[in-house]
Amino acid sequence: MRTALRSFVGVAVSLLCLYFATRGTDWQRVGALLAGARPGWAAALVGVSLVTLYIRAQRWRVLLRPMGHVELYPALAATAIGFGASS
Repeated sequence: MRTALRSFVGVAVSLLCLYFATRGTDWQRVGALLAGARPGWAAALVGVSLVTLYIRAQRWRVLLRPMGHVELYPALAATAIGFGASS
């Protein structure tokens, strides 16, 4: 029960933050811009972003090695959260 409550609160806070971050967005314009995007360039952007995320997570693993072993997934998750928090 406690885990379900924590999950619910986490999702609720995330949705609230998403609302405040996007409340002034013109979604029709966003849709028009995305419809006009070139799929190849969009795929390249996603690919480069994922490679960058992976490299930065690996760097953190190397930097934290003296403190103990860090698995890849937690390093990736922490790096992605850091990207999101700084944006």
